Amino acid sequence: MNDFFAELEEVFGYVYLDAFSDDLYENNIYTNLGLTLFSVNLIWMFTYYYIINHPRFSNLKGWLIWVILGGGLNFILTYSISFNALSEIYFNNQKDMIFSSEFSVLSSINFIWSMIICFLFSIILKLKSSNASQTPF
Repeated sequence: MNDFFAELEEVFGYVYLDAFSDDLYENNIYTNLGLTLFSVNLIWMFTYYYIINHPRFSNLKGWLIWVILGGGLNFILTYSISFNALSEIYFNNQKDMIFSSEFSVLSSINFIWSMIICFLFSIILKLKSSNASQTPF
């Protein structure tokens, strides 16, 4: 699973970040990030289609705001998970962490994947929704 999520997070090798990507891969952090990405997006879109499910939000604008908020949530989670995991590893090995912007790059990539995955979950989940079955299209 780590291989699959590493490919996804590195955009199929186009955004390979040298030592940062190696550390994430070797410590199996990509799996945690990928499972978080998919599970949070599934719960997020399920909430939109079956819990909120209100006519006021059943339009393209409401859906787009919800998807952007979900992407923001995934950005924060990705940054937090990867930063905390690598900080702990570097602290335990008594090394200085040399990464800074790499966390933002990884989180931005996850934001984009989050929006794509929310769209895909929307196609599936909207079918049984009573008020949002026509959202986003």
